[in-house]
Formats: sequence, C-alpha cells, structure tokens
Amino acid sequence: MQNHKPLILGVDIEKTFPIRSRFFFERKRYVHAVNGVSLNIFKGETVGLVGETGCGKTTLGRLILRLIEPTSGDLFFDPPEEIAHSILEGKKLNEEELKRYSFFRFSPNRVRKTRREMQIVFQDPYFSLDPRYLIRDIIAEPLMAFNTGRKEAYERAEDLLEIMGLGSNFMNKFPHELSGGQRQRVAIARALVSNPKFIVFDEPTSALDVSVQAQVLNLLYDLKERFELTALFISHNIVVVRHVADRIIVMYLGEFVETAEIREMFSSPLHPYTQALLSSVPIPDPKTKKKRMVLQGEVPSTINLPTGCKFHPRCPLSMEICRAKKPPMFEIKSGHYVACWLYSPKL
Repeated sequence: MQNHKPLILGVDIEKTFPIRSRFFFERKRYVHAVNGVSLNIFKGETVGLVGETGCGKTTLGRLILRLIEPTSGDLFFDPPEEIAHSILEGKKLNEEELKRYSFFRFSPNRVRKTRREMQIVFQDPYFSLDPRYLIRDIIAEPLMAFNTGRKEAYERAEDLLEIMGLGSNFMNKFPHELSGGQRQRVAIARALVSNPKFIVFDEPTSALDVSVQAQVLNLLYDLKERFELTALFISHNIVVVRHVADRIIVMYLGEFVETAEIREMFSSPLHPYTQALLSSVPIPDPKTKKKRMVLQGEVPSTINLPTGCKFHPRCPLSMEICRAKKPPMFEIKSGHYVACWLYSPKL
C-alpha cells in the first residue's frame, strides 16, 4: 500500500557519455542519455517508466542504483522526513547535507551497505545468471555477501523458490537447464532474497514469450502485494506497465514529458508523444476502429539534441515557442504533469 513518505528522490539527474575523438583536433562530443530529470517514488508505490528504445530509461534505472556514475545531480534514498520535505518544496540543501544524505555522494563503503536495500532484475536472465553456479548459490549469494550463514541463506533461497512457483527441486539445477521464464523467476528471487526496500525491474518480460510474459506479470503483481514492494518498472511496452504500476512516467530523449496515475494517463493522455504511444496499442476487437497517430520523421540524435522542446521536430502541434524554449512541467490536475507549451496557462 502506497504512503506519502518518499523512498526515492532524484534531483536534476544528468548523464552524458563522452565519444572518443577520431582526430586530435576534433571537438569533443557527448551522448546526452539523461538530461536533468527529477523524480520521486513513494514507499509502496510501483512507478512505470516507458519510452522508445534509446530514450534513457535503462540508464536512469542504473543511475538510481549507482551502477553507473552520474554526470551531475543528486539522489536521496529513504531520506529523513525533514530532508524529504525540503527537497519536495524545492529548497536547496547545503554541502554538508548533500554529502550526508545524497546517495551519489556516498563513500564506496556506504554505497555497498546501502546496496543491500536496492536490487535490480535485468532484461535477459540468460546473461544475468552465472552459468557456473547452481540455482541455490545464485539466489543465496547476495545474502552471503553480507555475512549471512550458508545454511540460513540456502533456507531463504528454498523458501523463495517455493514462492516463485518453482519448488526446492530447482535448488541443484544450473541456469541452462531452465526455460526463459524459469530463469527470470530465479532472477526475481535473487533480487528479493535480501528483503530490499527498492527494486528496479529493467524490462523483465521483453525477452520472454507472450504467454510466459503474462505469467511473470501476474507473479510480479502478487509479489508487489505480498512484500509491499517499492519499484521502478522500466518497459517500452506501455500496456505491460499498466498491469503492474500505480503511476506512469513517459520519457523522450532523456527527459520526462508526462507523468500521471495509471487510470488518468490511459483515459486522458495530454502530451502528443504519449497520445502517439497509446494510439499504437492494438485493440483485441476487429469491430472496433481506432485512429492511429503516426509520428513523422526520425528520432533526433542524442549527440546533437534539438533546441527547446526535444519533441518539436516530430510534433504535429509544434509552435514557435516549442523550437526556442524548453517547456517546464505544468500540473494540469492533481498528480498529472505534462511538459508541453500547449498547456501553459500564459498562452
């Protein structure tokens, strides 16, 4: 059950990757993966992050866990109430407070201790599970890394395999002996074994068959209720996110363009990009006709980003101000924000 205490607070997170120059005199260039985004995820909430391939979804997920280092910005994991309140009100923290509470400024030792509370489930379980390890060792390894006894870790692994619907007979198998769906269940069990406060699901169903996808999604929905999970669910499929998330964030070229509760987003999408994503979702009824919104042009390069609104080269409703100035997030309804000049109260 979601409450109003934030577990994750990100402020102006940015990540650029330098491109190696071919010539000595060539100007240094960068890939702009994530461009100054701010987000909050409350305890007990599952937030869906959707967008086209290459928009920066996975990069943001890995930044939150600090699997890659940010270029700039700060992230606060389970901050004290007074710090969270200050951040939500837009107040700037001093250097001492940032050093003490920002996960991006923790020492390596503090990062390691905090990592027990944060886990990730990767897209392809075939590559994320060590082929030389037995399933019991794969699941128990995170516990043993934090000095839990072998016997206790194996008992916890066996319990989780039962919850995943696999059973104790999988304990002594190797990953190559399992199907894709079974391997992904093992990956989920490994993420849950340390009782984390926060999990990033990085497209956990995209490498699976459609029927297996449904089984894994149903499992995730049950686990969400059972363990009161707080999670970021990353996917390019907006329909998949609808099944498990409470709130959805739409991302385009490293920036957030719209965020709202699931029902609100699907009933009243506001940003032209969100409308295009939803119009591409097929309706399983041959008698129902649906007008599809087809975007023109190609996705701009993340090396040379457009000025102003990043979506304006493909937007059928773009105006002069869209080319010149980046839109802020306008709150249209309670909890429904959109970065589009069409909804500016001053226009």
